[in-house]
Amino acid sequence: MAMEERTEGVILKKAGEVARLVLSRPERMNVMRPADLRHLWQYMVTVEADEAVRVLVLEGEGDRAFCAGLDLSGWKGAGLAEMRRRAREARVVINRLAELALPTVALVRGVAAGLGLELCLACDIVLAEEGARFGFPEVMLGLLPWAGGVRRLARAVGDKRAAEMVLLGGMVEAGTAASWGLVNEVCPPGELEKSLERMVNGLLRGSRAAQVAAKRALRAARDGISPSEGDFELELLTSALALGDGRERISSLLPKESGERPSGERREGVTEEATDR
Repeated sequence: MAMEERTEGVILKKAGEVARLVLSRPERMNVMRPADLRHLWQYMVTVEADEAVRVLVLEGEGDRAFCAGLDLSGWKGAGLAEMRRRAREARVVINRLAELALPTVALVRGVAAGLGLELCLACDIVLAEEGARFGFPEVMLGLLPWAGGVRRLARAVGDKRAAEMVLLGGMVEAGTAASWGLVNEVCPPGELEKSLERMVNGLLRGSRAAQVAAKRALRAARDGISPSEGDFELELLTSALALGDGRERISSLLPKESGERPSGERREGVTEEATDR
């Protein structure tokens, strides 16, 4: 059942197992105000609590921009304490997106700059349309990326490429961003929705509990936590098996007692060797 909730700057759409958060200020290239950040936070909490939702898609309204950054109008004349408070609020929202239990996909048309690039980096998967551009122009404003973007960018593209993007403040085209590891796939104009559909269908074939645990493992790897500390990955596997449908999925791949594989149970991309793991 499809539904939609709308604020002035952010729209939540839900259809089946997919939720879409749309940054909705196309006349301002989807630049985000403090109120928009708060609405984004609230919608993320709503989506994560909805057991029917399996995938979250984040996008910007219109073709000009995914998100061109944070609205800095409130910073004019503000003291350091107020500027720090506003910066921290943005950082908290970005980190909440990065820690979301659900798989997240950023759908990028046009510009993803500053806070927009922070949002992309906080998502698990980034799909971009040809012509999309990515960058951290903060140094041109006497600022620097502060919401975890420098760390996430360096891990995505390497230290040297990250230094180039952060210190020069320029923009990188989608094709280059993909070759550097910042973007998963670049699509011709008009093909972005088809690529999203393929990606979502692939994600929906996986076990929800296993994906939640896998995201925790990926975050641990990203943050430099050794899997050997408390057998972290083993504990996540146990949790996924206890809470999810892993045992049923494994059983469906194995032959019946008669030695015959159940008809229709062989899954695409799964080999006999996979059942030995």
